[in-house]
Amino acid sequence: MKEDIISVLYVTEPGAVVRYKTGSLIVTRDENCVMPQKGKVVRQTLLEIEPHLIETIGLLRRSHITARALRLCFELGIPVFWMKGNGKLLGRLVPELSRTADLRLKQFRLCENHTESLDLGRLFIEAKIWNATEFISSIRSNRPGNQRFGKIISKLNSLKSDSISADNREVLFGIEGEAAHLYFQALSMAFSGQINFIKRQKRPPPDPANALLSFGYVILTNKISSYLEARGFDPYLGVLHTVRSGRPSLAL
Repeated sequence: MKEDIISVLYVTEPGAVVRYKTGSLIVTRDENCVMPQKGKVVRQTLLEIEPHLIETIGLLRRSHITARALRLCFELGIPVFWMKGNGKLLGRLVPELSRTADLRLKQFRLCENHTESLDLGRLFIEAKIWNATEFISSIRSNRPGNQRFGKIISKLNSLKSDSISADNREVLFGIEGEAAHLYFQALSMAFSGQINFIKRQKRPPPDPANALLSFGYVILTNKISSYLEARGFDPYLGVLHTVRSGRPSLAL
């Protein structure tokens, strides 16, 4: 593992513990998972990492973090979240929020202003479609003989233009849904080897590709939610997605 490329540390080993060690963080195998040797507990170090290389820590299954390590994370502004093995978020701890309520008040007012919310929503969907187009273009470069990529990119560019002029939220969601359908069509042509991807399915995902996608989206949503909270926003109050209990609408 190259330490210079770590941004999110995922601890997936059951029984592993994130610990503090003289200004650094180490991941060790839990004492219950090792064999005693000559009357002493053998503690295996799985990873040692400098905290400035980490933006977020994710704990899965039965992994843990010590109080001292958690304090260091708070001091350095590193959010920590816990998830079940299936990727469902259990909870999240973030450093202290902004002491001023001005930002939240502005966010609340903006979300109640349908015109300004729609303006932001257009920008979000336009950017989402642009990102999808760029990603598909990178896939296309590795498969120059497949003409379907070009057709999908052309349709996405058209939808991106439509999103800029959408006059209500329902139309914008329709454009987003059509763009997502095209995106996953293109993605299905990018898989090779033993893992296949036919179409996007969830709740529950029926195959490894969909399971990885769902897991990735959970991690990404949680990461964005942590960033929003750390900067003083309310991640549950969005400009496009309506308010629903337990749903981080702004992160979505």
